[in-house]
Amino acid sequence: MLLVVVEHKEQRMIPVDRYLPLFSVEQAAARLGISRAFAYQLVARGELPALRLGRRIVVPRHALDELVARASSAS
Repeated sequence: MLLVVVEHKEQRMIPVDRYLPLFSVEQAAARLGISRAFAYQLVARGELPALRLGRRIVVPRHALDELVARASSAS
């Protein structure tokens, strides 16, 4: 999904998820390049930090960024 930003009478398209503080498990899986099912397994095992908001499970952006940073530094 793209967001239209108007600055100084110029329009440009930017990805909306760049500004989202929370991702659905499906969005987090897509960003990590893993399946939705595997992402839910990681959440259940506590390896992918997540919050429950009512019936919804969301992954905070900072937790996803930290997970990627840890994985990058470990390899």
